[in-house]
Amino acid sequence: MLGIDNIILVGNAPVSTNIWTNQHILEVPLLCQQIASSHKKHFIGVRNLQADKHSALIEKLKSHRFYAIPARIVYEFDFRDKLEKKHSHLQRDRSVLKRSGLQVNVLTSISMAQASQLRDLYQAIYIDKHSALNAQYTSQFFADMLSFKVMTALVLQDADGQIVAFAMLYEVDDTLTVPALGYDPQYPVNGLYRQLFAAITFHAQEKRMLLNYSSGAGDFKRKRGGVARLEYTMLKAPQNWHSARSMILSLLQRKGQGIRETDLIAWGA
Repeated sequence: MLGIDNIILVGNAPVSTNIWTNQHILEVPLLCQQIASSHKKHFIGVRNLQADKHSALIEKLKSHRFYAIPARIVYEFDFRDKLEKKHSHLQRDRSVLKRSGLQVNVLTSISMAQASQLRDLYQAIYIDKHSALNAQYTSQFFADMLSFKVMTALVLQDADGQIVAFAMLYEVDDTLTVPALGYDPQYPVNGLYRQLFAAITFHAQEKRMLLNYSSGAGDFKRKRGGVARLEYTMLKAPQNWHSARSMILSLLQRKGQGIRETDLIAWGA
């Protein structure tokens, strides 16, 4: 009814979590103004903003009549410095991985046959198990991300070289995200997802990066040291009917000001 499905998301890559560089932060407000001027019937949005990291950008967008709407909880693991605390669940996951016999490799190129394997593993978890509303990546997507050096692929392979689990790795400055992953639900080994996560954290720790592990599976991530961060989406109403829709966004912003990470965790985030 609000018409919010008619929206342009500025700087939004085809991944669940965008990481904003200093250059992006400088460019986004101007780009938002330009798009709002040329697309007057659209909502304009900017995703994946955190109050502690992007306060200047949030305030700048607010000055251009954007409103901050709480969106989701993401979990961060900071491996940029030496870990002060070793979380027992993560230590157990790493021990299981070491004993499993699976080989961990980071691939910078793949064949189309391997890209199809990644697509099938992703499909089995994100689409078939969870939701058809998740991004429906194709084999070509996985092949392109590696061939154009946008991402790498961390894979777990058995003794025959078969890929049984994978995670796409997307690095921006000192931050690592995992836009897509998958594993074989029929593989006769328990805890394949935990082993994959252990391999991802090994990689992030070796490279001394901040791992933004996106949203979902909150209890799993907290037990392994994940720190909850509240993300906002900034929204600007279209210029036609701007006043009424802006009032609704303003109300949502006011209602959302009291929401904290602990509230969303209590609700299952």
